Amino acid sequence: MEITGAFTARYVAFAFSWSWAWWTLAIAARNHLDDEVLASLFGILGDIGPFVAVILALLAQRVRARRIAQLLRSALRLPRQRIALLGFSGLVVTIVAVAAYTQHRADPVSRGPSPWLFVPYLLLMLIVGGGQEEVGWRGVLQPWLVSKFGRWQGSITAGVVWFAWHLPLFWTPGSLQTHLPLLAFAGFAVGFSLLVWKAMEMTSYRPATAIWLHALNNCVGIFCVFYSTQPGSPQPGAWALAAGYLVAGIIALAIPASPKLSPEKQSGRPEASA
Repeated sequence: MEITGAFTARYVAFAFSWSWAWWTLAIAARNHLDDEVLASLFGILGDIGPFVAVILALLAQRVRARRIAQLLRSALRLPRQRIALLGFSGLVVTIVAVAAYTQHRADPVSRGPSPWLFVPYLLLMLIVGGGQEEVGWRGVLQPWLVSKFGRWQGSITAGVVWFAWHLPLFWTPGSLQTHLPLLAFAGFAVGFSLLVWKAMEMTSYRPATAIWLHALNNCVGIFCVFYSTQPGSPQPGAWALAAGYLVAGIIALAIPASPKLSPEKQSGRPEASA
């Protein structure tokens, strides 16, 4: 289907309103009701906002359920360029591991879960904890921004919007963002957007590439802890993570995209227009 400016604006409005509403309820449940179960449920409902927003935007455009299911299956289809995907996966793991090493050298933190739990956590990150977001952010928002403003401005703008969507989490008790410097997370969001777009350029513009890399980043971050939960503790790991993604993203996107096929002609990505 065609991605229009109106559809993209509708998607962003749905994503922000859905997530921010549920996160506000999560904050209230923790601060005023002292109900962790309810707060966690509200938090999860907020987390899946970008995915839900895609469905809501399609329904608002009167797209039939069967067609929506087809589009979602297409977005989840892995690219054929497995070597490229493996290379970017290794880069993501390296960036997070270096950030964790930086944090541990400055201020040793608690270890992550047992390595035997990596696969269950990865599945969780794919379904709820980050991966599902990319159906919208890299399947709708960033492709349209890039088509209108170019690779650099479009990717940076997508990163800024993605960062802004996270803002309520900085005041949500128990969230990762409460431990991270605001600007460090902003740097991560922009850097990741740059890097993931290059990864998509090399993998037929499949949103599944972004879904995988986002889930992998979040999962590795659970096992390679790159931040301290102690109030007032230094957070060099968070800054190292931001710097790593910014440097990698800038270098990667500086490599020109292949002119063989435009994004609009790739089977894994809808066409963008005004």
